[in-house]
Amino acid sequence: RMYLRNKTTLPMTNVLGYVIAEDLVMLTAPGDPDYQFQLGPLGEEEVWNHEANNKTYRIIAEQSPGYPGASYPTAAVEGCKTDTSTNPISLGFYTMFPEDDADAFVESDCQESYETDYNSAYLKRGHPKGYDVAHYVSPETDLDFLIQFRNNGTDTVHTVIVRDTLSSALDPTTVHPGAASHAYDFEVYGQGIVQFTLPNVNLAPGSSASEGFVKFRVSQKPNVECETKILNSAAIYFDFNAPLITNQTFHTICNQDSFLV
Repeated sequence: RMYLRNKTTLPMTNVLGYVIAEDLVMLTAPGDPDYQFQLGPLGEEEVWNHEANNKTYRIIAEQSPGYPGASYPTAAVEGCKTDTSTNPISLGFYTMFPEDDADAFVESDCQESYETDYNSAYLKRGHPKGYDVAHYVSPETDLDFLIQFRNNGTDTVHTVIVRDTLSSALDPTTVHPGAASHAYDFEVYGQGIVQFTLPNVNLAPGSSASEGFVKFRVSQKPNVECETKILNSAAIYFDFNAPLITNQTFHTICNQDSFLV
């Protein structure tokens, strides 16, 4: 069961629509008259019901015109089941689409607990992960990147430098540094090189204080051709050692009419 709720004291003045995705399947189409809503004030709701069948479901709704900020309401639920069978639940679909955190003062962090490219010393992830095996994202979708690192050596690491060279499809003037495990200095220079310098981190090996991370968000350049690939990896420097190169994330830019969002 999913809800669309008006949290304001005023009624909606426009009829808006929403879509529902089940794993990779779009259950509704944009503009479907059966999936439209116009809510009254003070918590009036629209309810969508569906059987629990081990799938991942996501709802994405249009926002009222004139609403301040960049909110684009969405919610998802994974692992819906009511029986006690051993049938597997759908995994890996929750992070395919953006969360409702486009405003600078809103942050939502959703991470998969396991991925095939996991490395305990260094890992990079892009969010949203993107739709289907090509990791499709719409041209308007900003990308959040998380870079994790861990000291698996035998000596304390005092300074960490994370250096990320952006894809030519990304706009370096739109980079917003985000949360991090430690205080950092940040700069963007050259042809889209993003650098975090984390001094005095003192990552002790083999302890709970051996790990860290940085995050940043970046927008795509305008008018990038559909099917353009966005490939990205980062270099992590521990003190004066040679860099560790993370796994490579990838996204494919696609016209939003070609898939869900």
